[in-house]
Amino acid sequence: MPNNIIEIKHLSKRFDDNTLALNDCSIDFEEGKVSVIIGPSGSGKSTLLRTINLMEKPTSGDIFMEKISILSKSFDIQKHRESVGMVFQNFNLFPHLTILENLNLAQIHVKKRNSTESTKKSLLLLEQVGLLDKKDNYPNQLSGGQKQRIAIARALSVDPKAILFDEPTSALDPEMIGEVLNVMKSLATKGMTMIVVTHEMSFAREFADKIIVMDKGEIIEVDEPEVIFNHPSNPRTQLFLKRVLDK
Repeated sequence: MPNNIIEIKHLSKRFDDNTLALNDCSIDFEEGKVSVIIGPSGSGKSTLLRTINLMEKPTSGDIFMEKISILSKSFDIQKHRESVGMVFQNFNLFPHLTILENLNLAQIHVKKRNSTESTKKSLLLLEQVGLLDKKDNYPNQLSGGQKQRIAIARALSVDPKAILFDEPTSALDPEMIGEVLNVMKSLATKGMTMIVVTHEMSFAREFADKIIVMDKGEIIEVDEPEVIFNHPSNPRTQLFLKRVLDK
C-alpha cells in the first residue's frame, strides 16, 4: 500500500471574481515520490499547489496531511508550513541579508536552532547546491539560477517532509535552467517528496513518478510518465503535449 503523505479530496476553488480555478479535484501524493503537475497556462496548477500549504484557501473539499485535515479549525497551519516547504518562481530571498543569513533565519525562528547549529546546517546545504563560495554574498550579487538554488537550500534548511515547487525555472534564462534542475534531480534521487508545477517536460519525463495533467481547473489524467507522454488517453492531454513538444 502506498504511504500517501498528502491527500486532496473533491477540492474546488472559486475566486472573488467568480473564476472557478479548481473544480472537484482529487489526488493523492505518495511519500518519497516526485509528482509533476503539467497543463496549459491558467489550468489551475499553481492554485492547486498553493492550497496544499493554504496560501490559497479552497472553497470546498478537504486536504489531508498524514491523515489529518489541514482545514480543521484546530490544525496548526504554521507548523504545517514548516513541514511543507515552498520554492517560488521569484526566489523570495531577503535582499539585505547575506546568503548564509538567509538560510540561518528560518532555522533560528522556525526550528529554534542556535546560530552555531544553523550555520553548520546552512553550510552543508550550500555545499549540496554547489554554492558554498557564495555564503557571504548578497542576493543581488547572484544570477537567477544561483538565487533559485539558494531558495531550494533554504526550503531544505527546516527539514521539510515535502517541498512544493511552483514553476521554479520559469523566471530563469535558458542557460540557468539546467543548474536548478540538476539540484532538483539530486533531491529526487535521494527520496525527497516533491510536488512540482513545471513546463520542463524533460524533467517530468525523466524524474516524475507520477504525472498529473490539468486543464480548465480539472485533473484530466494521472499516470506514469511513460503512459502520459507516449499513450495519453485524454484528447486534451494529447493536444497539450502536441503543442509543447512540437515547439
